[in-house]
Amino acid sequence: MKIDVVTREEFDGLVKQINELRDLMLNVSQRHKQYLTSKDVREMLQISENTLSSFRKKGIIPYIQLESKHYTYEADAVEKALQERQSTKKTSTTAIPRFSPPSSF
Repeated sequence: MKIDVVTREEFDGLVKQINELRDLMLNVSQRHKQYLTSKDVREMLQISENTLSSFRKKGIIPYIQLESKHYTYEADAVEKALQERQSTKKTSTTAIPRFSPPSSF
């Protein structure tokens, strides 16, 4: 069995190269965006076609129009809209108290 000895300088150089490759891979993966169809977005946000159309018109969710009635959406933008929608729901349920009928009913 052959044993190769690596100097500290060689090892540090190898670690530096590995880190540079890791950073390069992270940058490349961040540049490739994931896109969703209208159906995917409606299912994620649990909204109707009309609501999604309204979101497009109001600029709530950025989109790309592929054909006359075909759209695609950036997954990151949809995720952000989903988080905002969830925080709005939490705020609205805590801000508006539920109606409780009088005890005589």
